[in-house]
Amino acid sequence: MILNISPSFQSFGKFTEKRNIENFAPLEKKFNIPIAASMAKAQKIYTSNQSIVYLFFIPLISLITFWFFKPKYNYAENLAINAFMFGTTNWTSALLSLLTIFIEMPFYLIFLLLFVSLLITSYLYKNIYKISWGISFVTTLLVYFIVTFLGVIVQFSLAAYLMFSAT
Repeated sequence: MILNISPSFQSFGKFTEKRNIENFAPLEKKFNIPIAASMAKAQKIYTSNQSIVYLFFIPLISLITFWFFKPKYNYAENLAINAFMFGTTNWTSALLSLLTIFIEMPFYLIFLLLFVSLLITSYLYKNIYKISWGISFVTTLLVYFIVTFLGVIVQFSLAAYLMFSAT
């Protein structure tokens, strides 16, 4: 992912890692386990393999869009549609991520990337499924919520594995 090589995003990552070290210090001391280091390693693994992880999320998202828009397309078609949508938003995000190499405001650019991704996904849902903007936006928010939730579960599971395998 282009964001991983951006100097401004790397400084943002170092800032959040420092905050995690401060926040997890009392728990680490109490339980004698490397929480902050495990979380940092898990986040690094997750972000560097995010596209691969999304491949496992697409079948679930496709099942949800299949249930929502059942008369429109079958499950296999929903799988293809969602793979296309994830690919489109990933490529667009990758191109926009190039801005983070030249602009020293990664926090704002991350929100810009999210906003552009939400707009593109809503637009695609609206046009592919022939639904209103409201339904497409709600569907997009649901999809992003599920992807975020699953991403958090993957990261915490990976961090837990790293924590307990290190002890």
